[in-house]
Amino acid sequence: MLHSLRNEHEITSTTLEGGSAARLTGVGGRESRRQAYTDVFTASCQASHRTAAKPTTYRGYFVHIPTPPPPIQRASLLPMPREIQFISDLHLSLEKTEITKRFLSYLERQAPRAEAVYILGDLFDAWIGDDDPTPPNGKIRKQLKQLTSSGTQVYLQQGNRDFLLGQRFCDETAVNLLGDYAVIDLFGTPTLLTHGDLLCTDDLPYQAFREKAHTPEWQQNVLSKPLWLRLIAARWYRLRSHFHKRGKTQDIMDVNQQTVIEIMREHGVLQLIHGHTHRPAIHEFEIDGQKAKRFVLPDWKKGSAQALCWTKQGHRLEAI
Repeated sequence: MLHSLRNEHEITSTTLEGGSAARLTGVGGRESRRQAYTDVFTASCQASHRTAAKPTTYRGYFVHIPTPPPPIQRASLLPMPREIQFISDLHLSLEKTEITKRFLSYLERQAPRAEAVYILGDLFDAWIGDDDPTPPNGKIRKQLKQLTSSGTQVYLQQGNRDFLLGQRFCDETAVNLLGDYAVIDLFGTPTLLTHGDLLCTDDLPYQAFREKAHTPEWQQNVLSKPLWLRLIAARWYRLRSHFHKRGKTQDIMDVNQQTVIEIMREHGVLQLIHGHTHRPAIHEFEIDGQKAKRFVLPDWKKGSAQALCWTKQGHRLEAI
C-alpha cells in the first residue's frame, strides 16, 4: 500500500537494494503521476523477497513490504505402535553359557523396543531360592533391572523348573510375577498365558508331584535347607527329570487337547500362548463353534532362539 506523505507533484525514490535507484522529479499531469506511483510500487515488490519484512521510507512516499507467510507446518507422524514379546523355556544355567549370552544380548538390543516382555516359565533350568548367587544369576538380575528401568514392563510366570522364583527376585529386578494363568488384552484380543505344564494332564505322576511342590508347606521346607544342600538337590532333580522323560511317550508329555479347550472356555478366551512342550507351532481348532488358536513358544537352544513378537499389524517369530 502507498501512503502519501508529501506533495504529490514531487516524487523521489531513494536507493532500493543492491544500489538500484529510480529518481522521479518534476512529474506533472495525472497520467504521469499514475505512472510514477506504478514504477515505485513495482520496484519495491521486486525487492521484497530480498529485504527484511520492515517498512521502507522513500522521500515523499511510504512503502510497506508485507511479511511473507510462514512455512506450512507438516503434521507430525504418529509413532509406530510398540510391540509385545513372548519368550519361554530358556533353561539358563551355569553350564549353558551360549544361551546365557544370547539372552543378555536380547535384553540389551531387542527387548527395549517392546512395551512389554512376557517370560512364560522356565527362565532358569533350576531355581533353588532367591538367595542363590550362583552365576549367571547376578548378571541376569542386573540386566533385567536395566530393562525395566528403561520403561519396558517385564512379566514372569513360573515354570516347572523355576517354580521357587519368589518376591525377592521380583523386587530386585522390578519384574511382575504372574500366576499360573493370566489373561491379557493383546491388541483387542483376550489372550490366555500359561507355562503349559498344567495342560499336560496325561502325565499323572508329574501332576501329582506338581500339586505337592506348590504347597506353601513343601516350599517352606525346601527353602529352609542350607544353600549347599539345595544345590545338590537341584542337580538330583534335573537328573531325575531327564530319566523321567525318557520313560514316557511324546503324547503323554504333550498337552491334552480337551484340557486346553476346557481351560480356554473357563477363562473366556479363544487364544492361548504357552511354552513347556518344546514343540513350537500354531494350532487351530474350534471351541463351541468358534475358531480358536493355540501358540506354542519355541525353547531356546545353543544355536538358535526365537521370540514371538506381536503388534497391531499381526505377529511374527523373530530370531535372537
